[in-house]
Amino acid sequence: MRLEEAPFWSAAQADLLREERIDDADWIVVIDQLNLALHADPQVEGEGEGAPER
Repeated sequence: MRLEEAPFWSAAQADLLREERIDDADWIVVIDQLNLALHADPQVEGEGEGAPER
C-alpha cells in the first residue's frame, strides 16, 4: 500500500502526498521515511535496540 492510500489520511492529505510523490518534491525523503516507519514491524516495549538485558 502506498503511503497516500492509508485510510487515516483526509482526502486533501492523501492528494498532497500523491502530488508530492509524483512531482518528486524536495521533501520526498521525509515522505519515504514516514512510509518505512509505518510499514515496519512494531517493537514490543522493552525489546529491541537499547533495551536492558534480562
